Amino acid sequence: MNHPEDFDSKSKYHHVYHPTHQQQQQQQQQQQQWHQQFSTTEYYFLSVKQNVPLFEIDKYSGVIRTKARIDRDVICPAMLSCDLYFDVAEKTQYQMNSIKIVITILDRNDNYPEFSEEGRVLEISESAPVGSVYTLSVAKDIDSPDNGVQDYNPHHAHHSNMPNHQRANSAPTVELVHALDRETIDVYRFQLLAVDGGEPAKTGTVDITIIIRDVNDNMPLFEQTHYTAAIAENVARLTHVSQVRAVDVDDGVNGDVAYYIHIFVFDNNNNENENDNDLNEIFSIDPKTGEIIVSGKVDYEKTDSYILTVVAKDGAVADPLSSTALVNVQIIDINDNSPEIFVNTFTQTPGEAEVFEETEVDAFVAHVTASDRDSGDNGQVSCHLNATDNFRLVATGNRNGQSVDYQILTKSKLDRELRNFYILELTCSDHARDQLSNVSIIKVIVRDINDNVPEFEEAVYRTEIIENNPVGKMVVQVRAHDNDEGLNGKIEYFIPEESDPALYLQPSSSSGVLKAAVMFDRERGGVIDLRVAARDRGNPSLTSTTLIRLSIIDVNDESPRFAFVFRLLFILFKLNSSLKFKTYVTLVYNHNSNFVI
Repeated sequence: MNHPEDFDSKSKYHHVYHPTHQQQQQQQQQQQQWHQQFSTTEYYFLSVKQNVPLFEIDKYSGVIRTKARIDRDVICPAMLSCDLYFDVAEKTQYQMNSIKIVITILDRNDNYPEFSEEGRVLEISESAPVGSVYTLSVAKDIDSPDNGVQDYNPHHAHHSNMPNHQRANSAPTVELVHALDRETIDVYRFQLLAVDGGEPAKTGTVDITIIIRDVNDNMPLFEQTHYTAAIAENVARLTHVSQVRAVDVDDGVNGDVAYYIHIFVFDNNNNENENDNDLNEIFSIDPKTGEIIVSGKVDYEKTDSYILTVVAKDGAVADPLSSTALVNVQIIDINDNSPEIFVNTFTQTPGEAEVFEETEVDAFVAHVTASDRDSGDNGQVSCHLNATDNFRLVATGNRNGQSVDYQILTKSKLDRELRNFYILELTCSDHARDQLSNVSIIKVIVRDINDNVPEFEEAVYRTEIIENNPVGKMVVQVRAHDNDEGLNGKIEYFIPEESDPALYLQPSSSSGVLKAAVMFDRERGGVIDLRVAARDRGNPSLTSTTLIRLSIIDVNDESPRFAFVFRLLFILFKLNSSLKFKTYVTLVYNHNSNFVI
């Protein structure tokens, strides 16, 4: 019987394939004929194995049919052959025979190649050498090997320098054929096409992404190599100065940029000075954004410009790369400084000058320097003295436009005895619109010269003393005044040598007290005139004199004496008893130093 769709129960091994519809109709007719002919023989599956439920056997005809849909790819996935084995019992009334059945399931190309993942991401270092090979995803096809995956091809590749596809040992690979530059192309994308061996062939795809892993081969680059900025002095902290920006085309931390500042300053004489700790506190930079702000006091008079060296460094852990840019910050002057006044009097007392009286006009008093640390009109200075008839201010020079020299001179002769000091008010102002001024007070001391003669309080001192006085008794005190000062006004008293009665009185040189140097006797003279002198201790000294008129007062210190020497005489007068009271009788002479009777 040549029915390839049926199993002949009388043959020991049978091969089956799936019949067509016409063949199935023919099979049914034959089964009916077999049933009539062999009605005494019955067929059974001897054992229930895993694959038996897929089939059923006709009890009388022995025909084995499929019972369910047979999927070779489930029973024998991706296997070269698919054979199912089981035993059939042929039973008659008197005996039973065992028949070995082998059913070969033929493959149909009904499956597409499939990748185990929706997409594959592959990372390759941009420094990878040319010729490097990398394995891609493998597709699976559960059809038989002949209908399984046979080849891989790249699909929708848009980069001419994409790594080449290769297939080695049934696994797809890519080979690096050109040097990579992540900064030019950082990712490659394409589809990997898996093709099976069916006819027509079926395909499956997977998205392949090749990410070029960065290496730190680029330094940060500033948008500009030189920046300029200008700010006014004394601006508030956190004031914006400038913004720098550097870009590092590397990826990840290799492309992270941090900013730092290194400061150089230029003083007003254009001398360069490297930064110190104080200057680092004047400006600061945001390490992430590159914004430069004021963080300390900006003083034009200290520094009129700064050169900030900004360093941009990437974040590579090993061997970070960096670059620099210069930021020139000009400081704009504002009128924040009053003029400074320096007075040199060439004396030991600051702010105090000295000049001698009677000095000629235009005598030097003091030297003045006025300056202002501001610039332009803000730093131009002029000075003037308060109204005075005795002094004047004379400009002597302009050093650099912002420093002016003056001299203070006398305008008239000075007389210390009229006024011994002057207070001068020196005012210096700048030329700014909002003018600032400063005032210096100068005290001018008028020094004395010995130009005054001692003057006695009285031109004539009239005094008296009782005769017979003790020696050393105070007679009179004279006083003289000298308007000069110091030794020029210090007075000492003395009796001039040319004075005749110089030995009568003894003066005290310091107090002007005159004491009796002798005991006076009125009987020798009743009035004495003598001169007393006063002189100062100047060099040369000046002297003046006064007159002392001393009157000697009498005391009864003398006995009566006759003018002639008489012996003891008794003079008898015979008087008329009728004489009246106070009648003149006679005259008696008696010589006495004090008086005459």
